[in-house]
Order: sequence, then C-alpha cells, then structure tokens
Amino acid sequence: MHNTLVKWRKENGNIYTIWLFNRPVIVASGYDAIREVLITKSTDFAGRMFNYRLAYFSNFRPEMTFEDYSEKHMHAKKHVMNTLKMYGEGMQKLEDITMDILDDLIEEFDGLGGNAIDPLYYFRKATMNIMASMVRHVLYSII
Repeated sequence: MHNTLVKWRKENGNIYTIWLFNRPVIVASGYDAIREVLITKSTDFAGRMFNYRLAYFSNFRPEMTFEDYSEKHMHAKKHVMNTLKMYGEGMQKLEDITMDILDDLIEEFDGLGGNAIDPLYYFRKATMNIMASMVRHVLYSII
C-alpha cells in the first residue's frame, strides 16, 4: 500500500484524493502539504469518513477533533473561542503554544520519511501537550 501511495504522490503531487468505499479521502505528503491541510486551509479539507477504530476508542461518542466541519462544529468552535476570549491574554498564550506544538507535529510527520501511519496517536499527543502546557507548563514525549 505504501509503495502505491508513494507512486501516486509522484504522479499527482503532494495532495491528492483517493476513493475508499465511494468516499473521497485526501492524502497529504510532506511538510508543506500537511501544514496546508491542517492549518492554512483546514476548513477546505475538513470532513471525516467514519472510522470504527476512532469510534471504539471514543466509546462511540462524537469527538470534535474528528467530526465533519458542519454547522454544529462551527457553533462549538465559536463557543470555545468566545470562552477563551474572556481570559484576555490567555488566548494569545494558547495560540502561541498551539502553533509551536503544531509546528513540532508537522516536523514529526516530516521526519517519518513518508511512511504510512495512523495519525490519531500524534493528534492525541499534540492535544495532550497543548492542555498540559497550559495547565502544568510541561510537554510530554510519548513513545
């Protein structure tokens, strides 16, 4: 599978679509492409296919990180942003910490040498590090 994805990357570029079970899946390869998908144009690339493993680990409850970009998602995001604004400079601190951790995450993805991975572990680690950094001023490196 990995060799096929590498071949398609050479033919189609760093961001391309494949179809699984009649649903489009975006494949992003390389630092700049992953940064574009996750940060620069995140709403353009939002939308998630049902993932049984993710549903199992979240006890089949909705998980905002991996749900489709919808009206519900926009309202929840707006609520979180408004709540954080009440803390004044805390919002800027959160944004700075988040951007640093996302840069580390992208570097970590880039350091995997193009190997196929399940990114859920990395997303959860990044989320945990954002929260831990805000609350306890520490970062974790989980192997």
